[in-house]
Amino acid sequence: RAPLRATKQYRPGEYPCRVVCFRPRLSTGTARRPTTGWEPFAAEVVDHMVPGTHSTMLRYPHVRMLASEINKYLSP
Repeated sequence: RAPLRATKQYRPGEYPCRVVCFRPRLSTGTARRPTTGWEPFAAEVVDHMVPGTHSTMLRYPHVRMLASEINKYLSP
């Protein structure tokens, strides 16, 4: 019961930084906006498309492009 109660009582705070959402070009989901839910909390939300599907974007060869794009956001 405690985990369920904690989930119901949790109220996320404001995140003063940018959130980058990486999502596959070949989406199999039906989400209208993949970043929905982040906007009220983050200072900025970036929606970034990468090759593959939800499963294959983390596998070769697509993971190479994903890693390259992540590195662009991590570099100063």
